[in-house]
Order: sequence, then structure tokens, then C-alpha cells
Amino acid sequence: MEALTPVKLFWSGGWDSTFCLLQLLLTEKKVVQPYYLIDPKRKSLRLELKARREILNRLAREHPETSTLILPTIFYEVGDIVPDKELVKAFSEHRKTKRCESQYLWQAEYCKQFGLQDVEMAAERDVHEVTELEKRYFGPYVEGTGKPGEYRIAKVYQTEPIYKLFGWYTFPIYDLSRQDMEQEAAHQGWLAFMQMTWFCQSPLKGRYPCGTCLPCQQAIKKGQGRRIPWWRRLYAQSGFEKVRQWGTGIVRKINPGFHTWRR
Repeated sequence: MEALTPVKLFWSGGWDSTFCLLQLLLTEKKVVQPYYLIDPKRKSLRLELKARREILNRLAREHPETSTLILPTIFYEVGDIVPDKELVKAFSEHRKTKRCESQYLWQAEYCKQFGLQDVEMAAERDVHEVTELEKRYFGPYVEGTGKPGEYRIAKVYQTEPIYKLFGWYTFPIYDLSRQDMEQEAAHQGWLAFMQMTWFCQSPLKGRYPCGTCLPCQQAIKKGQGRRIPWWRRLYAQSGFEKVRQWGTGIVRKINPGFHTWRR
């Protein structure tokens, strides 16, 4: 019966959540219910959806048995999520000390709105820190769920902002680094699927990883810079992007209507 109970998973089409999906489908033979929150303003939206679609098509061709295991994705627009004052307050307090993107607020509000618990979130163990705020994110707040390698936020922190935001989830790959996942994917024969994932937040010309956004910088730090065009890696290392951002800030002070220069 356990195998027939759908495992709830936020699947973006990115590296970490795709690894979780493949592990659930191909190794554990579990039924999976994917969720995807649509942010129309997200620059990478089209490419994430494209990656998800292509991964599903390849799974259907190479592993047709998964067609009965993966349920149709539940899509929901972030603009339709009911704002929650308690979670907004927790989010505001939490991001004073930790890097926390808006998507984590939306996901928590979505879970609360629809009464979801034990949703799998693909949070990996950071080996290479990109900034001081990237230090091992959940640190002492996690406890084991009883399943090997899986964690959740400990209930003793129920009154803390981190529990209110992340207490809805389990973290099945928290003990793994990006390199661990790459090695396991190679061992299992999944690397072709993993290379189809998308990660850049600000793609150039709607198709190239920019090399300068946080996910691109994480990819470089974690040994996957090869997924970014060499000319964008060179640009990222040159320091020109910081000059561009500095110049943009100056011009915006003079002309608030100015957006940005092309990269």
C-alpha cells in the first residue's frame, strides 16, 4: 500500500528535484504526484517547463513502466495563492539571517492553503559556499524521519520561522552533495536525464545560461561549469557583470525609469 500512496514532490525541472524524481520512479518504484507553481514573471519559466516536458517524454520512451507511476503535474499560479499573514511574517524574520527566495514563501502558503504535509523538497547539502548566507542552510534544525538519508525540520522548533516555512517538507537528499548525485546518476544510468535539467534564473536570448545568477554561480562552484557556455563563464570571471550592475544602479538614480543594459 505504501508504494501506491503518491509521494508529493515539488518538481521544477532542475537538477536536485529531477534527481529525487528519478530516484522515486526508477529505484523505489513509487507513485509520484509532482507540483509546479507558475510564476509568470520568472525569466526561466519557459525553459523549466520545456525541461520537464522533455524529461517526461524521454522517461516514457526509455522507461514506459513509469507512465503508471507519475501522475499528471498539478500546476498552480502563484497569483492565485492566498497570502498568509503568519507565513509572511515568518518569511520576513527568516530572511534577516538566511538567504530565502520568494518561492519558499509561495510554496509554504500553497501547502498551508491545500493542507499538504510531507512534501518532498530537494534541498541538497552545500559543499561549496557561494556567499556567507549559503552556509549549511538548515544546520541544527533538522532531524531524521526514520528513512535513511531523509530529514525534516525538528518539531522542537515549531514556534520558529524556519519551521513555519519549511515544516511542510521532508528533505530526501539532504545528505548528498551535487557530486554525490552526479556519481549516483552515472552509476544508475541517469546522467542523460540529469543533463536535460535547467538551472539558470536569467537565461540569455531565451536559451543560454547567463553564468552570473546565483544558480549559475553554484553550478560553477560545484564543478558543473561545463553546462554554461565558455564565453559566459569568461564573462562571469571577468568582473564585467559587477561593473554593469554598478553602472545600472548609478543610472537608475538619475533616471528611475531606466531598467538595465543588455548583458
